[in-house]
Amino acid sequence: MRRIFLIFCFFPIYLFANTIIHSQIKEPISPATALHVENTLSYALAHSAKLVLFSIDTPGGLLSSTRAITKSIASSKIPVAVYVEPKGAHAASAGTYILYSAHVAAMAPGTNIGAATPISLISQDHNKTSTLNIKILEDAAASLRSHAKIHDRNATWAEKAVYDGSSIDASQALSFGVIEFIAEDTLDLLEKLEGHKIHMEKNLTTPLLLSPFQIKEFKQDTKTKLLSAIANPNLAYIFVLLALYGIFFELLNPGAIFPGVLGGISGLIALYSLHILPFNHVGLLLILLGVLLMIAEVFITGFGVLGLGGVVAFVLGSLMLFDPQVIGNDIAIPLIAALSLVSFGFFIFLLGFIYKTRKKSSIVGEKALLDMDVEIVKKTGTGYKVFLKGDLWNASSTKPLSLGEHAILESIKGLHLYL
Repeated sequence: MRRIFLIFCFFPIYLFANTIIHSQIKEPISPATALHVENTLSYALAHSAKLVLFSIDTPGGLLSSTRAITKSIASSKIPVAVYVEPKGAHAASAGTYILYSAHVAAMAPGTNIGAATPISLISQDHNKTSTLNIKILEDAAASLRSHAKIHDRNATWAEKAVYDGSSIDASQALSFGVIEFIAEDTLDLLEKLEGHKIHMEKNLTTPLLLSPFQIKEFKQDTKTKLLSAIANPNLAYIFVLLALYGIFFELLNPGAIFPGVLGGISGLIALYSLHILPFNHVGLLLILLGVLLMIAEVFITGFGVLGLGGVVAFVLGSLMLFDPQVIGNDIAIPLIAALSLVSFGFFIFLLGFIYKTRKKSSIVGEKALLDMDVEIVKKTGTGYKVFLKGDLWNASSTKPLSLGEHAILESIKGLHLYL
């Protein structure tokens, strides 16, 4: 009876509670992150949510994906709050732009933001005085200034974060006017948001009226998770190597099928990954050169020089393939070391085995019949009829042989055997 009473008491509250959509951004910013943000906002709009809350912890990421996210947030018809949490988290580089674009910016104690200087991988010129980088810096600073102006945040510090790579902690961010709140957790933040005035479209100031509320978690769907995995530089690196190895071994042994299929699929995925992720072309060429040198070591007597050079080129290419300052992540050093050693050992063993196999005598044709035992089944005027491999052959011998006697095949000329 008491349970029924409680249900009747609290069910109306649940039924008419305001919906708050909560989503996580806990990864380097990539096209998958941009898609996830877009899906979250679409889901919130479809469910008439009063607020979208993004919990963020990111080292940064792609500038193009960051712009897509800030554009989605800026054009959202539902208020968006970005909360840097948990303690120890950060919103570095791209995370700073996302925080500034939100209608509400908040941080947990012990978190930090900043280091928003964009890095151009295309130019490979990290000199801030270069023409291209000046343009990139000016564009990035203008983006932060525009968001700061809309939401009454500190534009001066935003410029320092871009030009000087400045970083600040939560208490400094609050005192500098970079964020609106410091909150211990999500519930603490939502309580502080009650009645807080935000700037929506047409510069209208609207108070947030959230209570009573219910929180709905929105997680990445399968497509977004797959895209996120493909955009991971470690997996992209593995797919590149699988493509190289698979295609090479299929060319080396036509008809093996499995290496070709594996290499083809991996190659397509690798191409898609490299389309998503900015990469260093020199790094990719060094990896290819390293593989070729390790292969050459098997067929050419290089006394280990080619193989050693291949390993060095392979490692250097792997280290140069992605720039962590650009994509917010990098290939793990242990993965590079492990695949370098495995690649070298694998090529030495397998290619050496294939090479030795190809040098062996043929196991088909006339050579395969030499030194085989034959049986005399009939005498003819010019020699004998012998039984070999299920067939009758004409044969000759320098020594007389009897019916049923066995002899050793010494040579073959045409279709005639010599015993």
